[in-house]
Order: sequence, then C-alpha cells, then structure tokens
Amino acid sequence: MSGADFVVNVIISLLGGILIGLERERAQLRPEESEGKAGSIPGMRSFGLLSIYGAVSSYIARYLAPEMPGGGIVLPLAFLSLVLIVLIHAYARMVRQRILGITTYLVMLVTFIVGFLAGLGLHIESASLAVIVTLILALKYPAERLAAEISYSEMLAMLEVAAISLVIGPIVHSYAVQAGVDIVYKVYIFFAIVLLLSFVSYAAAKIWGGRGLLYAAGLGSLVSSEAAIGGVTALLPGIDDPKLRRRILSMAVRMILAVLQIRASALILIALYIFTNTIDVYAALAVLTLVLVHLAVSLGGVREVTHGRQITLHVTNPLSWSLALKSAAAYLVLTLSFQIVNEFQAILPVSIATLVISALGGLVNATATILSLATVYDSIPVNVALAGMFLSIGTASLNKILYADTSKLDSAEIGLILRWSIIESIFPFTLSIVLYLFYP
Repeated sequence: MSGADFVVNVIISLLGGILIGLERERAQLRPEESEGKAGSIPGMRSFGLLSIYGAVSSYIARYLAPEMPGGGIVLPLAFLSLVLIVLIHAYARMVRQRILGITTYLVMLVTFIVGFLAGLGLHIESASLAVIVTLILALKYPAERLAAEISYSEMLAMLEVAAISLVIGPIVHSYAVQAGVDIVYKVYIFFAIVLLLSFVSYAAAKIWGGRGLLYAAGLGSLVSSEAAIGGVTALLPGIDDPKLRRRILSMAVRMILAVLQIRASALILIALYIFTNTIDVYAALAVLTLVLVHLAVSLGGVREVTHGRQITLHVTNPLSWSLALKSAAAYLVLTLSFQIVNEFQAILPVSIATLVISALGGLVNATATILSLATVYDSIPVNVALAGMFLSIGTASLNKILYADTSKLDSAEIGLILRWSIIESIFPFTLSIVLYLFYP
C-alpha cells in the first residue's frame, strides 16, 4: 500500500467515526438524554479517533506485522486494547455515574470495525456500515413513538409481511428453481406484493384517512396495478359514508389506471430505445397523447374528493389474506392461459398471433408483454408490434375487476370499477387500432 492509499484510508475511517460521533454528540443535546448524562457519551473526537485506531490496527496487522518478530499478536493486542478501553468507559459510566445501558459500548466496538475495514481498503463496506449504524442510532426516538402508536395486530402484520418476503420467499425461489417451475415463484411473488400493498394501503389510510387510500392507489400502481386495486377495495367497506366511499373508489380506480397506462406507455419508449437505439416518432406521439389525456382527465383532485376530511376506517385486520389468495389464483389462471395460447402461435399468421398474445399478455403483465415485443421489434411488422404494445395496455386496464375485493362492495361500487376500467381502456385500444391501420 502506498503512502497516499494509507492517508485515504485513514481519512475515510475518520469520516465514518465522525459521522457516528456526530449522532452521539447530538443525542446529548436532547433533554431526555442530557439529564445526568452530559459529557458521559463519547463525541465526534472520541469516535473519530477510535475509528482511526481501527484503520491503523488493520494496516499494521496486514502490511507490517508479517515482517516483524511476533507480529502475529498485533491484531489480538489491538482488540484486547479496544476491549480494555470499553471496560474502562463502562466502569466510569455504570459505577461512578450510575448510568446504565450498553448501546454506547456496542457502538464503540462497531466504530472500531468501521475503521478496520477502511484500513483494509474496503471503503464502500466501511462507509455503508457507518451510515447504517448512524441511521439506527438516529431512529431511536421515531421508533419509540411508532412503538407507542402501533397496535399489536399491526406489529404482527408487519412481521408476517417480513417473513413472507424475506424468509419464505427465498425458500420458495430455491425449490422452484430446483424443480424447474418458475411459475410457482412468480405466483408467490404476486401473492406477496398483494399482501404488502394491502398493508401499505391500510397504513396510509390510517395516517391520512381517505386521501391516504388515494395516495396508496397511485403509488401502489407504480409497483402493481392489480395489487393496488385489491388493497384499496379491501379497505373501502371500513368507510361508513356510502357517498364518500364511492367518490374515493371512483378516484382511486382512475388513479390506478392512469398511473398504469402512463408507466406502461413510458416503458414503450424506453424499451424501444434500449433494443433499437431509436425512438419511433409515431410511438412517441401515441405515448404523448395517452399521457396528456390522463393528465387532463384522470389525475388531480385528490384533496377535493375527501374535502380535507380525516376518515376513520373500521378495519381490524391490516392484511387481506383472502384477497391475496384470490389474486394469486387469478394470476395463475391467466398465466397458464397465456402459456397455452403461446404454444399455438406457430399455427397462426404472425400478425394475428402477435395481437392475441399481446391481448392475453396484458391481462397477466403488460410490462413483460411490452418488453417481449420490443425484443422482436425488428422481426415483425412495426405496426403490429406497436399495436400489440398498446393493446396490452388496454387489456391490462380491463382486468382490474378480477383483482378487486368485491366481497363487501355493493353492485353500484362494482359497477364503478367496471365502468372506469372500460372507459380508461378506450384510449389505448384506440391508439392500437390507429397504429395498426394507419402506420406508414
């Protein structure tokens, strides 16, 4: 290691230690921390020096110790010295100042590791660890407020979502890959997304009331419009006022479909540019038309729908398990249907096969359909490829009733979903026909 590299490593270790020490310094300024504790928590200088100590220790152990007699004990002595420092500080705080808690001691140990990694030249790892530790420390009081507000059922729901996403998900993926049945993992992922967005919708509605449902609808549609419609409709029966419930449902469906179509149409231009290195002028005009229509007709008016009212939802379960299972089943059926039709495309003319596959593909996943068409853009007629892309957006707008939780909605509310799905699908269907018939 050159002298310049050594200096860089020391500086990075110092910055990591200062970042952690800054939060510890700031903690002593809080009234709830400062009483009886002023000056008892190490600050920027202490943590900065501790991190440098870690960097120098790793440098000596790696580059100098191998050439020194008995150099193998350098690293153990460095850790032993660190433990001694922590014990002395613990004695001063616990015995002499009567201050309990182990957070500061753990942070001192981790700060040493931040410097140790920087001394080895692992800058990204060192900086990431410093940021994560500082974030955990800074979240103490928001976490305490959240713990005071959250109910046991909500905490349990969060744990269930985490287990499904982070624990069970990788297991399902591993076995699905080994068995060669990727569709199982895809259905499971869709199930997890529906469950997650149902919880997000619940949390948003609890925080912001009716507007929260609309926020969840719009943002959730960026991930999955099918899961978004399910999450919103599962919570609507918790609103007592029927008229307000229908206004929110109407606006939510429009937002979900608008975000879906804007996202998918933007993907058309991105996919075409990635796979062909050009942007088709007629495709760009069609996308612009669709975006402008939605900006003028479908989006806006969130605050006006709820009139700024805070709405209390009478919902006891933050997770919609039945909705997630129903949505996953619908997704499985549509996916299998799409694969069956895809097997017979060889016996159909290219144009007809492409449009049929596009229509069914949109019912399953418009994003995947658009990307697939972009990959074969040069091998099929351009008008057919573009028409298929917008056709998939149209059919993706029609499938929302399949994923909505209609078990507790009345006929008028179900009619609202159907009506807006049909109305919103007219725009991409029209563009599909125009491109197919009149593309030069």
